[in-house]
Amino acid sequence: MRIAGTGSGLIDFLYTDVDFAGPGFLRYQSKTAGDGGLTPGGLALADRFEAFAGCRLDAVLRDIVGEGPPAVTNVGGPCIVALILAAQLLAPRAVEVEFHGFMGDDPAADLIRQIVSRTPLRTEHYRRIPGASPSTYVLSDPNYNEGRGERSFIHDIGVAGDSSTEHLAETFFDSEILLFGATPLLPRLHANLSELLQKGRDRGCLNVVGTVYDFVHEQTDPGGRWPLVRANEDLRFIDLIISNREEALRISGERDIDQACLFFIDHGVSA
Repeated sequence: MRIAGTGSGLIDFLYTDVDFAGPGFLRYQSKTAGDGGLTPGGLALADRFEAFAGCRLDAVLRDIVGEGPPAVTNVGGPCIVALILAAQLLAPRAVEVEFHGFMGDDPAADLIRQIVSRTPLRTEHYRRIPGASPSTYVLSDPNYNEGRGERSFIHDIGVAGDSSTEHLAETFFDSEILLFGATPLLPRLHANLSELLQKGRDRGCLNVVGTVYDFVHEQTDPGGRWPLVRANEDLRFIDLIISNREEALRISGERDIDQACLFFIDHGVSA
């Protein structure tokens, strides 16, 4: 049996004990929706954030967290993390689990390969190409919201921006289960999700879609509906959708979670 996935795979740099009420963070906090600034619990895209801040990302990080290294560096991304966990859980059953995607040719890629090599995940189609590896800088304030804690994210798409349907090996579809995880973080691939789902269905695969907060569309159309597939009828190619409440509401365009569930059911999502 084989499981294959494509979508978000990156390196996370976690900075702890950031003060969201401090002058460093407030200097770069969002003023209006979609302006590219930082928000507690939200994500800023690196290129738009640099335009908002008026300086390079490394200078902003020094201003907010100082000169020290991140507290934790690890592989992240909803797709590759799910696949690693599946590979670990299913290793005793000899199930092949593989990730299809890109990393860069930078030191972050060395870290990714070092970490992933310690897992059973197959990476023959996790290719290294010139450019920066996808990365997320995670700023964590454990004292925010009366001690409940919160994080803020800065995401650099890097070479994931080059991912598209033509880069998927044909063997991707020689799998019993396909995972499309957080594809909005790979805009070119996400634009063709309908075709990938239909091809998976035609090849007899079980299609799993894991959604993510669609930061790309939220910054271009704050408050608008997030496009998951090209047309609503293409939702019928999804066998299992994994979504949180906010994502389900924004993808469906509904205001009530029960109505959002009915939206997916009425358009043919199996589960």
